[in-house]
Amino acid sequence: VKIPPTAPVLAGPINSLRWELIREAMEDGEYFWLLRQGLQRARGRLGIGHPAIAEGEAARQQAIGLTRSIDDFEKDPQKLYAARLRLAEAIEALDDGTPTIVTQPGARTGKVGGSVSLRVEALGWPLPGYQWARDGVALPGATTSVLSLTNLTLADAGTYTATVSNALGTVTSAGAKVVVLTTGTEAPQILVQPADLERRTGEKAVLTATVVGTAPLSYQWFTAGSPIPGETNTTLLFTNLAASQFGTYQLVASNLAGSVTSAPARIISVDAPILQANWSPANNGLQLRFSTRRRPATVLVSSNYTSWSELIRVQPAADPVILLDTQATQHTARYYRVRTE
Repeated sequence: VKIPPTAPVLAGPINSLRWELIREAMEDGEYFWLLRQGLQRARGRLGIGHPAIAEGEAARQQAIGLTRSIDDFEKDPQKLYAARLRLAEAIEALDDGTPTIVTQPGARTGKVGGSVSLRVEALGWPLPGYQWARDGVALPGATTSVLSLTNLTLADAGTYTATVSNALGTVTSAGAKVVVLTTGTEAPQILVQPADLERRTGEKAVLTATVVGTAPLSYQWFTAGSPIPGETNTTLLFTNLAASQFGTYQLVASNLAGSVTSAPARIISVDAPILQANWSPANNGLQLRFSTRRRPATVLVSSNYTSWSELIRVQPAADPVILLDTQATQHTARYYRVRTE
Protein backbone atom coordinates (compact mmCIF):
# COMPACT_ATOMS: atom_id res chain seq x y z
CA VAL A 1 0.00 0.00 0.00
CA LYS A 2 1.41 3.37 -0.96
CA ILE A 3 1.49 5.79 1.97
CA PRO A 4 1.62 9.48 0.98
CA PRO A 5 4.34 11.67 2.52
CA THR A 6 3.44 14.16 5.24
CA ALA A 7 5.59 16.89 3.65
CA PRO A 8 6.79 17.74 0.12
CA VAL A 9 9.59 15.47 -1.14
CA LEU A 10 12.44 16.67 -3.36
CA ALA A 11 13.87 13.76 -5.33
CA GLY A 12 17.35 14.02 -6.82
CA PRO A 13 18.43 12.76 -10.25
CA ILE A 14 18.52 9.04 -10.97
CA ASN A 15 21.94 7.50 -11.68
CA SER A 16 20.93 6.59 -15.25
CA LEU A 17 20.46 9.11 -18.03
CA ARG A 18 17.90 6.93 -19.77
CA TRP A 19 15.81 6.43 -16.62
CA GLU A 20 16.09 10.12 -15.76
CA LEU A 21 14.73 11.07 -19.20
CA ILE A 22 11.85 8.63 -18.74
CA ARG A 23 11.10 10.07 -15.31
CA GLU A 24 11.11 13.62 -16.65
CA ALA A 25 8.79 12.63 -19.49
CA MET A 26 6.39 11.07 -16.97
CA GLU A 27 6.54 14.23 -14.87
CA ASP A 28 5.74 16.36 -17.91
CA GLY A 29 2.75 14.16 -18.67
CA GLU A 30 1.60 14.52 -15.08
CA TYR A 31 1.93 18.32 -15.32
CA PHE A 32 -0.34 18.39 -18.37
CA TRP A 33 -2.86 16.11 -16.63
CA LEU A 34 -2.88 18.22 -13.46
CA LEU A 35 -3.28 21.41 -15.46
CA ARG A 36 -6.16 19.99 -17.49
CA GLN A 37 -7.94 18.87 -14.31
CA GLY A 38 -7.28 22.19 -12.63
CA LEU A 39 -8.68 24.14 -15.57
CA GLN A 40 -11.81 22.00 -15.69
CA ARG A 41 -12.53 22.56 -11.99
CA ALA A 42 -11.62 26.24 -12.01
CA ARG A 43 -13.83 27.16 -14.97
CA GLY A 44 -16.89 26.38 -12.87
CA ARG A 45 -15.46 28.00 -9.73
CA LEU A 46 -13.80 31.11 -11.19
CA GLY A 47 -15.44 31.60 -14.59
CA ILE A 48 -13.79 31.17 -17.97
CA GLY A 49 -12.52 34.77 -18.07
CA HIS A 50 -10.49 34.59 -14.85
CA PRO A 51 -6.78 35.57 -15.20
CA ALA A 52 -5.63 32.29 -13.61
CA ILE A 53 -7.48 30.32 -16.28
CA ALA A 54 -6.10 32.50 -19.08
CA GLU A 55 -2.57 32.00 -17.71
CA GLY A 56 -3.10 28.24 -17.43
CA GLU A 57 -4.20 28.00 -21.05
CA ALA A 58 -1.30 30.21 -22.17
CA ALA A 59 1.21 28.09 -20.22
CA ARG A 60 -0.16 24.96 -21.85
CA GLN A 61 0.09 26.44 -25.35
CA GLN A 62 3.66 27.61 -24.69
CA ALA A 63 4.70 24.12 -23.58
CA ILE A 64 2.98 22.43 -26.52
CA GLY A 65 4.65 24.88 -28.91
CA LEU A 66 8.09 23.62 -27.88
CA THR A 67 7.51 20.53 -30.03
CA ARG A 68 6.59 21.48 -33.57
CA SER A 69 7.05 18.04 -35.13
CA ILE A 70 8.79 14.74 -34.43
CA ASP A 71 12.10 16.17 -35.67
CA ASP A 72 11.59 19.88 -34.98
CA PHE A 73 11.61 20.73 -31.29
CA GLU A 74 13.16 23.13 -28.81
CA LYS A 75 16.65 22.08 -27.68
CA ASP A 76 17.51 24.94 -25.32
CA PRO A 77 17.30 23.51 -21.76
CA GLN A 78 16.57 26.94 -20.28
CA LYS A 79 13.49 27.35 -22.47
CA LEU A 80 12.33 23.83 -21.65
CA TYR A 81 12.63 24.35 -17.91
CA ALA A 82 11.07 27.82 -18.14
CA ALA A 83 8.01 26.27 -19.79
CA ARG A 84 7.87 23.56 -17.12
CA LEU A 85 8.12 26.19 -14.36
CA ARG A 86 5.30 28.17 -15.94
CA LEU A 87 3.14 25.03 -16.03
CA ALA A 88 3.88 24.32 -12.37
CA GLU A 89 3.03 27.87 -11.31
CA ALA A 90 -0.21 27.76 -13.30
CA ILE A 91 -1.16 24.48 -11.60
CA GLU A 92 -0.48 26.01 -8.16
CA ALA A 93 -2.55 29.09 -8.99
CA LEU A 94 -5.53 26.91 -9.98
CA ASP A 95 -5.25 24.43 -7.11
CA ASP A 96 -7.32 25.41 -4.08
CA GLY A 97 -6.37 22.28 -2.11
CA THR A 98 -9.72 20.51 -2.46
CA PRO A 99 -9.43 16.73 -2.94
CA THR A 100 -9.17 15.33 -6.45
CA ILE A 101 -9.49 11.63 -7.23
CA VAL A 102 -6.71 10.49 -9.56
CA THR A 103 -7.30 6.72 -9.40
CA GLN A 104 -10.88 5.46 -9.30
CA PRO A 105 -11.71 2.11 -7.66
CA GLY A 106 -12.18 -0.71 -10.15
CA ALA A 107 -14.87 -3.38 -10.24
CA ARG A 108 -14.04 -6.74 -8.68
CA THR A 109 -15.42 -10.26 -8.66
CA GLY A 110 -14.79 -12.98 -6.09
CA LYS A 111 -16.19 -16.25 -4.81
CA VAL A 112 -17.89 -16.95 -1.50
CA GLY A 113 -15.12 -17.33 1.08
CA GLY A 114 -12.57 -15.49 -1.04
CA SER A 115 -11.30 -11.92 -0.87
CA VAL A 116 -11.06 -8.77 -3.00
CA SER A 117 -9.51 -5.34 -2.52
CA LEU A 118 -10.63 -1.92 -3.72
CA ARG A 119 -8.28 1.06 -3.98
CA VAL A 120 -8.74 4.78 -4.53
CA GLU A 121 -6.04 7.45 -4.80
CA ALA A 122 -6.60 11.16 -4.26
CA LEU A 123 -4.65 14.41 -4.15
CA GLY A 124 -5.34 17.35 -1.87
CA TRP A 125 -3.78 19.49 0.80
CA PRO A 126 -4.18 19.04 3.73
CA LEU A 127 -3.97 15.32 3.06
CA PRO A 128 -7.51 13.98 2.67
CA GLY A 129 -9.25 11.28 4.69
CA TYR A 130 -11.34 8.41 3.31
CA GLN A 131 -14.69 6.77 4.04
CA TRP A 132 -15.90 3.75 2.11
CA ALA A 133 -19.58 2.93 1.62
CA ARG A 134 -21.53 0.02 0.15
CA ASP A 135 -24.73 0.92 -1.69
CA GLY A 136 -24.63 4.34 -0.03
CA VAL A 137 -24.19 3.07 3.54
CA ALA A 138 -20.92 3.96 5.28
CA LEU A 139 -18.79 1.00 6.39
CA PRO A 140 -17.48 1.33 9.97
CA GLY A 141 -13.68 1.43 10.15
CA ALA A 142 -13.22 1.59 6.37
CA THR A 143 -11.24 4.83 6.44
CA THR A 144 -8.10 4.21 4.38
CA SER A 145 -7.43 4.40 0.67
CA VAL A 146 -7.59 0.59 0.37
CA LEU A 147 -10.64 -1.47 1.29
CA SER A 148 -9.99 -5.19 1.82
CA LEU A 149 -12.97 -7.55 1.86
CA THR A 150 -12.13 -11.00 3.22
CA ASN A 151 -14.16 -14.19 3.75
CA LEU A 152 -16.70 -12.95 1.20
CA THR A 153 -20.40 -13.63 1.59
CA LEU A 154 -23.30 -12.76 -0.70
CA ALA A 155 -23.97 -9.75 1.56
CA ASP A 156 -20.68 -8.20 0.41
CA ALA A 157 -21.98 -7.81 -3.15
CA GLY A 158 -22.91 -4.27 -4.13
CA THR A 159 -21.59 -0.96 -5.38
CA TYR A 160 -18.78 0.60 -3.37
CA THR A 161 -17.78 4.26 -3.29
CA ALA A 162 -15.10 6.18 -1.41
CA THR A 163 -15.74 9.69 -0.09
CA VAL A 164 -12.53 11.70 0.11
CA SER A 165 -12.46 14.88 2.17
CA ASN A 166 -10.30 17.46 3.89
CA ALA A 167 -10.98 20.85 5.46
CA LEU A 168 -11.46 22.43 2.02
CA GLY A 169 -13.88 20.06 0.35
CA THR A 170 -15.26 16.61 -0.37
CA VAL A 171 -15.42 14.41 -3.45
CA THR A 172 -16.94 10.95 -3.96
CA SER A 173 -15.44 8.34 -6.26
CA ALA A 174 -17.19 6.55 -9.04
CA GLY A 175 -18.98 3.40 -7.99
CA ALA A 176 -17.12 0.09 -8.15
CA LYS A 177 -19.25 -3.02 -8.45
CA VAL A 178 -18.32 -6.10 -6.41
CA VAL A 179 -19.88 -9.37 -7.55
CA VAL A 180 -19.78 -12.44 -5.30
CA LEU A 181 -20.20 -15.78 -7.06
CA THR A 182 -21.39 -19.05 -5.59
CA THR A 183 -20.51 -22.50 -6.87
CA GLY A 184 -23.85 -22.90 -8.71
CA THR A 185 -24.92 -21.72 -12.16
CA GLU A 186 -24.75 -17.93 -12.27
CA ALA A 187 -26.63 -15.78 -14.77
CA PRO A 188 -24.44 -13.17 -16.49
CA GLN A 189 -23.72 -9.89 -14.73
CA ILE A 190 -22.06 -6.78 -16.14
CA LEU A 191 -19.09 -6.07 -13.91
CA VAL A 192 -17.76 -3.08 -15.88
CA GLN A 193 -20.14 -1.19 -18.16
CA PRO A 194 -19.00 0.14 -21.55
CA ALA A 195 -18.17 3.85 -21.30
CA ASP A 196 -19.05 6.78 -23.53
CA LEU A 197 -16.31 7.86 -25.95
CA GLU A 198 -15.61 11.17 -27.67
CA ARG A 199 -13.96 10.77 -31.04
CA ARG A 200 -13.42 12.50 -34.37
CA THR A 201 -14.28 11.04 -37.75
CA GLY A 202 -11.52 8.65 -38.86
CA GLU A 203 -10.27 7.90 -35.36
CA LYS A 204 -10.23 4.57 -33.54
CA ALA A 205 -12.90 3.71 -30.95
CA VAL A 206 -13.13 0.70 -28.65
CA LEU A 207 -16.16 -0.17 -26.52
CA THR A 208 -15.67 -2.95 -24.01
CA ALA A 209 -17.49 -4.54 -21.09
CA THR A 210 -16.51 -7.00 -18.39
CA VAL A 211 -19.01 -9.81 -17.83
CA VAL A 212 -19.06 -12.52 -15.16
CA GLY A 213 -21.22 -15.63 -15.03
CA THR A 214 -21.15 -19.35 -15.59
CA ALA A 215 -19.64 -20.44 -18.91
CA PRO A 216 -20.40 -20.81 -21.72
CA LEU A 217 -21.30 -17.14 -22.28
CA SER A 218 -22.40 -15.64 -25.59
CA TYR A 219 -22.34 -11.98 -26.59
CA GLN A 220 -24.03 -9.70 -29.11
CA TRP A 221 -23.61 -5.95 -29.66
CA PHE A 222 -26.61 -3.87 -30.69
CA THR A 223 -27.14 -0.37 -32.06
CA ALA A 224 -30.51 1.33 -32.56
CA GLY A 225 -32.15 -1.89 -31.37
CA SER A 226 -30.59 -4.06 -34.09
CA PRO A 227 -27.80 -6.64 -33.73
CA ILE A 228 -24.50 -5.80 -35.41
CA PRO A 229 -23.47 -8.74 -37.63
CA GLY A 230 -20.30 -10.49 -36.49
CA GLU A 231 -19.87 -8.44 -33.28
CA THR A 232 -20.08 -11.29 -30.77
CA ASN A 233 -17.29 -10.50 -28.29
CA THR A 234 -17.07 -8.28 -25.22
CA THR A 235 -15.13 -5.71 -27.27
CA LEU A 236 -16.51 -3.63 -30.15
CA LEU A 237 -13.76 -2.08 -32.29
CA PHE A 238 -13.91 0.68 -34.89
CA THR A 239 -10.57 1.39 -36.55
CA ASN A 240 -11.71 4.24 -38.81
CA LEU A 241 -14.92 5.85 -37.57
CA ALA A 242 -17.40 6.88 -40.22
CA ALA A 243 -20.03 9.56 -39.60
CA SER A 244 -22.73 6.87 -39.62
CA GLN A 245 -21.05 4.99 -36.74
CA PHE A 246 -21.52 7.71 -34.14
CA GLY A 247 -24.39 6.58 -31.94
CA THR A 248 -25.46 4.42 -29.02
CA TYR A 249 -24.40 0.81 -28.45
CA GLN A 250 -25.31 -1.95 -25.99
CA LEU A 251 -23.99 -5.44 -25.28
CA VAL A 252 -26.25 -8.40 -24.48
CA ALA A 253 -24.59 -11.31 -22.64
CA SER A 254 -26.35 -14.68 -22.29
CA ASN A 255 -25.93 -18.16 -20.86
CA LEU A 256 -28.23 -21.02 -19.88
CA ALA A 257 -29.25 -19.18 -16.69
CA GLY A 258 -30.35 -15.95 -18.36
CA SER A 259 -29.18 -12.77 -20.05
CA VAL A 260 -28.23 -9.22 -19.20
CA THR A 261 -28.05 -6.00 -21.23
CA SER A 262 -25.36 -3.41 -20.62
CA ALA A 263 -25.99 0.25 -20.05
CA PRO A 264 -26.05 2.30 -23.27
CA ALA A 265 -22.63 3.59 -24.38
CA ARG A 266 -22.37 6.48 -26.82
CA ILE A 267 -19.69 7.25 -29.37
CA ILE A 268 -19.94 11.03 -29.53
CA SER A 269 -18.57 13.13 -32.37
CA VAL A 270 -16.26 15.98 -31.39
CA ASP A 271 -15.58 17.10 -34.93
CA ALA A 272 -15.29 20.85 -35.24
CA PRO A 273 -18.74 22.46 -35.18
CA ILE A 274 -20.14 23.77 -38.45
CA LEU A 275 -21.32 27.37 -38.02
CA GLN A 276 -23.98 28.73 -40.38
CA ALA A 277 -25.14 32.34 -40.48
CA ASN A 278 -28.27 33.60 -42.23
CA TRP A 279 -29.93 37.01 -42.22
CA SER A 280 -33.35 36.99 -40.57
CA PRO A 281 -35.47 39.87 -41.96
CA ALA A 282 -38.33 39.09 -39.60
CA ASN A 283 -36.09 39.60 -36.55
CA ASN A 284 -33.75 42.20 -38.09
CA GLY A 285 -30.72 40.21 -37.01
CA LEU A 286 -28.25 37.52 -37.99
CA GLN A 287 -29.30 33.98 -37.15
CA LEU A 288 -26.45 31.68 -36.09
CA ARG A 289 -26.91 27.93 -36.25
CA PHE A 290 -24.32 25.38 -35.07
CA SER A 291 -23.81 22.06 -33.32
CA THR A 292 -22.14 21.86 -29.90
CA ARG A 293 -21.83 18.04 -30.00
CA ARG A 294 -23.48 18.21 -26.55
CA ARG A 295 -20.49 20.07 -25.12
CA PRO A 296 -20.29 23.55 -23.55
CA ALA A 297 -19.54 26.11 -26.22
CA THR A 298 -18.63 29.79 -26.41
CA VAL A 299 -19.57 32.01 -29.35
CA LEU A 300 -16.84 34.57 -30.05
CA VAL A 301 -17.27 37.72 -32.10
CA SER A 302 -14.83 40.12 -33.78
CA SER A 303 -14.98 43.19 -36.01
CA ASN A 304 -11.42 42.79 -37.36
CA TYR A 305 -10.71 39.03 -37.23
CA THR A 306 -7.89 39.73 -34.75
CA SER A 307 -9.41 40.77 -31.42
CA TRP A 308 -12.14 38.39 -30.23
CA SER A 309 -14.65 38.82 -27.42
CA GLU A 310 -17.25 36.52 -25.92
CA LEU A 311 -20.77 36.95 -27.28
CA ILE A 312 -22.49 34.16 -25.34
CA ARG A 313 -21.68 30.89 -23.60
CA VAL A 314 -23.93 27.92 -24.38
CA GLN A 315 -24.40 24.94 -22.07
CA PRO A 316 -24.64 21.42 -23.53
CA ALA A 317 -27.96 21.09 -25.32
CA ALA A 318 -29.71 19.10 -27.98
CA ASP A 319 -28.35 20.08 -31.38
CA PRO A 320 -28.61 22.30 -33.26
CA VAL A 321 -28.23 25.55 -31.32
CA ILE A 322 -29.90 28.60 -32.90
CA LEU A 323 -29.01 32.13 -31.75
CA LEU A 324 -29.99 35.58 -32.98
CA ASP A 325 -27.46 38.45 -33.01
CA THR A 326 -29.50 41.67 -33.20
CA GLN A 327 -26.34 43.80 -32.93
CA ALA A 328 -25.02 42.67 -36.31
CA THR A 329 -26.56 45.64 -38.11
CA GLN A 330 -24.47 48.05 -36.05
CA HIS A 331 -21.17 46.81 -37.50
CA THR A 332 -19.68 47.12 -40.96
CA ALA A 333 -17.95 43.77 -40.47
CA ARG A 334 -18.82 40.99 -38.03
CA TYR A 335 -16.97 37.66 -37.67
CA TYR A 336 -17.99 34.67 -35.56
CA ARG A 337 -16.30 31.61 -34.07
CA VAL A 338 -17.56 28.74 -31.97
CA ARG A 339 -15.18 27.27 -29.38
CA THR A 340 -16.21 24.00 -27.75
CA GLU A 341 -14.73 22.74 -24.47
